[in-house]
Order: sequence, then C-alpha cells, then structure tokens
Amino acid sequence: MFIWGKHKKQSNVEKIVVDLPPNFLYDDPRCDEELLTTPQFAELLGARMNCLMDLGFKYVKSRKAFDMVDGDRTITVEFSTAYQYVIWVKVLLKIQFKSVKKIFKTIKKDYNFNRELSYLPYCRYTDLTHVLSVDVGCEKEFYKVLNHVQSLMPTIKEGINEMRTIQDLDKLYNEPPFIEGPRRGIYNFWPDGCMIGLIAAKLANNPNYDLLVQVYRNFFDSLVQKFKRDGDDETTIRNWKAGNTDILEAIIDYFAKK
Repeated sequence: MFIWGKHKKQSNVEKIVVDLPPNFLYDDPRCDEELLTTPQFAELLGARMNCLMDLGFKYVKSRKAFDMVDGDRTITVEFSTAYQYVIWVKVLLKIQFKSVKKIFKTIKKDYNFNRELSYLPYCRYTDLTHVLSVDVGCEKEFYKVLNHVQSLMPTIKEGINEMRTIQDLDKLYNEPPFIEGPRRGIYNFWPDGCMIGLIAAKLANNPNYDLLVQVYRNFFDSLVQKFKRDGDDETTIRNWKAGNTDILEAIIDYFAKK
C-alpha cells in the first residue's frame, strides 16, 4: 500500500492509482491544474513540429492539428490531450478523399438525409503516456512529450505513402476474402465504414462491386437481426435503419441510376 504524500488516510486519488507502479504517485497533485494547460501544449506543438511542416503540413492551432492537401487527399495529423497526474497524448493520422466526400454530400442532398458521415476512411493512432515529474518545469515536460511524438514520423510517413489513391482506399475496405461482413468495413467505423467502402469500390471500378452490394446489405441485415435478438424495441431499430440502412440503399440507388 502506497501512501499519498503525508496523509495517513487513503485519498480518493490514491484509491484510483493504488494498483499502479509507485512512479505514478506524486506528493503534490497541483500539477494537473497549475502546470498542464492545453493552450500551452498547442503553442508548443506549433513551435516544435517542424518535422510535419517540412512535409508540407500547415498548423491549425484551434484544432491542435496539422493539415495538408495533396490532390484528392486531405491529410490530417491530429493531437488530443488529457491529463490527471499523467500527460496522455493521442496522435491520429486521418486521410480523407475529397471525391468520396463529394459523392456522399450529393447523395445526402438528393435523398434528403440530415445525418453526417463519421468520415474516418483511413486512420492510424498511437497513444503516448508520459508521466509528469513535479520537480521538473512544465515546459521541459512538454518538450519530452513532443520528442516522443516526433518518433512517430516513420509511422505517419508510412501511412501517407500506402494510402495514395481511391484504389488504395478500396483495397483497405474491400479486398477479399469476405467474412460475414466486409472484412475491413467491420473494423473501420462500421456502419459508416461500409458506406465509404461501397463508394470507394464504385469510384475505383472494383470488378466485385455487385457482389459487394449484396455483402454490405447482408451485413446491415445481420446487424438488424442482432438488435432484435438483443431485445431492442421496434422504434429503436426503425430509427437505426433510417440513419444507416436507408443511406446505404440510397448509395446503391444513386450509382444504379448513373
């Protein structure tokens, strides 16, 4: 049992971290309020991420993100932070294809859908947990975190290079073999990933497009059947179908009329 500071009575903080290694414990819990501020992290990101700027990225301070437009692609490296006795930084690489987004916006307008697409057709992320030492100034601690972020550059470059075209996106979602649902559709933000996958298949002239239509339909139907087995009421299921199955059918119908 580790004792937090000089208090003999176990504190609420200690109850949370008591099973963690000793170096997660600090004598002074003021660090999360006084030393760690998101604006300061945003400032340091803009000052230290030359490794991204050298690739052509531009920093958007309000989102703590770096954006780059390359042909049909919009590439984003996004940072999010959380802190309470540790600094937690998540780095997310997103690659969006403007042609896919344009098709979905057209379908949304033509078929009068209000729902937005959770547009994460391709992403990678890495979580970095950095333990703050209250004996070291905040600025030095954040520089340590940013050095860790810079170590991710090989992964970021690899992702950018392997997702260059609509054909690459189609391969990510639709490359055989298929299982009960599209192999990559399930693991890439389904059901929205299924919609992205079907649009990508059509734009990439995938020869299996007609088969994919049935595969995606079967997958959506299997989800509805699961909801029924789980005891969801008819209203809930109907609303889910209106916001998902109906949009998938609209995508299929849109391309059938082209």
